[in-house]
Amino acid sequence: MESDGFFLITVCGVALGVLLSLGLIAIRRPGSAVRLLGFYTLILSIGLAEPLIDKVPDRTEFLRSVYGGFSLLYGPLLFLYVRSRVKEIQTLEWKDAIHTIPFFIYQIALIVFSLIGIGNDTEMVDLLIYELLYLQIFTYCVKSIRILVQNNNQPRGEVDKLKRTFVTTLVILSFILFISSFTISHLRLIFGLPLSTIFMFSIQLGLSFLIFVIALLNTENMNLKKFTSV
Repeated sequence: MESDGFFLITVCGVALGVLLSLGLIAIRRPGSAVRLLGFYTLILSIGLAEPLIDKVPDRTEFLRSVYGGFSLLYGPLLFLYVRSRVKEIQTLEWKDAIHTIPFFIYQIALIVFSLIGIGNDTEMVDLLIYELLYLQIFTYCVKSIRILVQNNNQPRGEVDKLKRTFVTTLVILSFILFISSFTISHLRLIFGLPLSTIFMFSIQLGLSFLIFVIALLNTENMNLKKFTSV
């Protein structure tokens, strides 16, 4: 029964996330913020789908590592979205691509190591990559929070206040989800505990809830702007 609930939450969350992200990416609106939110939602959906990918027959460790590398985009996309929305940046610059460099370095390194026959079964290397991943995520979360704090006292209209509330909620919920995953997984490593089904279930539930919040609150903001602009 528990596994059925786990599967249902995962499938529903992935389906909602993919549809929502494609809609946000494809929607014609000025500025880059909406599309960045779409890409962030897509990456969350990819992370949510990991248990489904693990069930694919003949799945190799290499493909699993490539898939897991998309986690390196969590922090950069969240930060770029917050900066674009709060500072009302209309277009991204080429220098913004620097935030995605760790992702591409990781993916290229996996391909090179695979071609020259170096395996990915070293626990110390995996642990180091894992720590660097969360260091990156927390750094970008702090940078996002700093942007929100610096722009807190600027005068804004009612619609802008709602946008800011949504952005703040998204950052806080994302930070809670990431730090919860980090804390529980490290307690597991320190005390040698197995990765329980309850932990995996809570992570999937958290990701699904975050996607649901994006779908609900962001849709309300867009609709309200249409009403107030009449």
